[in-house]
Amino acid sequence: MKKKEHKQKAVIYWRIACSENHYLDHSQSAQIERCKRYADLKRYEVIDVFGDNVSGNVIERPGVKDLLDFLNAHRTDTPVVLIDDIARLARDLLVHMKLREMIDAAGGILESPAFKFGNDPASLFSEQILLSAVQWQHQMQVIEKEVADERE
Repeated sequence: MKKKEHKQKAVIYWRIACSENHYLDHSQSAQIERCKRYADLKRYEVIDVFGDNVSGNVIERPGVKDLLDFLNAHRTDTPVVLIDDIARLARDLLVHMKLREMIDAAGGILESPAFKFGNDPASLFSEQILLSAVQWQHQMQVIEKEVADERE
């Protein structure tokens, strides 16, 4: 009798901001597709998809609430939460770390095809440095947009 293979359960979280809708490489479908390919490589079973069309600087999001509710309801499965890129969870260091803490507390394991998360000091340091760069880049884009708007 063949033993049934137990696949790791996974969910996908995508996020786009209203102003990013025109960027194909960070579109909802592109993020989902990359996460699905990563899940296939890791032999994960994707069981749900959550997402938000909001700024990466806010914690309170409908998709995050649904994701956390799902994780809490499926805590015994210890689902993997797949995000396409570290900036898709948040573009603010403090918001990112709080969301990561909330996902951990709900029983989820955060993974990305673009970044290896870990809880050791070196991994946390790398994550925070990368997020600081993401936050700086986002702040510069806001300033550049304000300057361009003033010129019009």
